[in-house]
Amino acid sequence: MNKKISKYLIIALMSSVFLSFFSCDYETNYRDADYPDQLIYMPAAFNNGKYVIDEKNGTIGVHPLPGNPYRYVIDEAKKEFRIPLGVYRAGVNNKGAFTVDINVNSEVIATINQGLTTPYLLIPSGKYTLVNSVEMQDGAEIATFDLVVNLDLLRENAPDGIFALGVEISSKQRERNPNLCVTAVIIHTKILE
Repeated sequence: MNKKISKYLIIALMSSVFLSFFSCDYETNYRDADYPDQLIYMPAAFNNGKYVIDEKNGTIGVHPLPGNPYRYVIDEAKKEFRIPLGVYRAGVNNKGAFTVDINVNSEVIATINQGLTTPYLLIPSGKYTLVNSVEMQDGAEIATFDLVVNLDLLRENAPDGIFALGVEISSKQRERNPNLCVTAVIIHTKILE
């Protein structure tokens, strides 16, 4: 190919690229879309539905500094073993306030126990406290609550006792993630030694 033809070919290609960038009138159109609904879930259920407390977290008697996670807090004065839990909402926005119901689900512990040689002990009613519901505030991403277990019960069964309680969330105003709506909270009493 001679130099004259290749020169004109390059000029033609550059002109077409230039025109394609600057000759189009770009218009922004917003289209209606079906966004996924908000789903509620429990992050504590991420490990196959089990929230296992089997090692010391170094936080006894007081809450840690903000931003430092903890799995439990021991309150000697109140004889409480406090486990922080929470409900999150997933979706494209955090609009709307609604109620999340909190219930005990003993069936999940019975199902887990079927595969164990030493079954977990169900925390007896009267030996724990759990709220019936929490309010997810408009704009909030999380609503927190605590499972509070009687500290004496755990100490009386240390170091070999393993206690469990199933905690389930639901709401009439929001759907829940079916894989993350029940958490089996499992407490190894060896951590109290």
